[in-house]
Amino acid sequence: MTKKDKKQFSYEKGLEELEEIRLMLEENKIPIDDLIEKVKRAKELYQECFEKLRSVEVVIEKETDDV
Repeated sequence: MTKKDKKQFSYEKGLEELEEIRLMLEENKIPIDDLIEKVKRAKELYQECFEKLRSVEVVIEKETDDV
């Protein structure tokens, strides 16, 4: 993902897509030929969501340090 893509990343949309993949895995609705790509995508989404949460946490900590 490029820096521009990371700035435009929507946590909510990423989480939604991750949830869709999870459900597909649980219900065995992913063809075996697509499984590796879905798992890779899920890992990417997880990492992006985690980074987004971490960056928000850092900003909140900075903003509330003076309070």
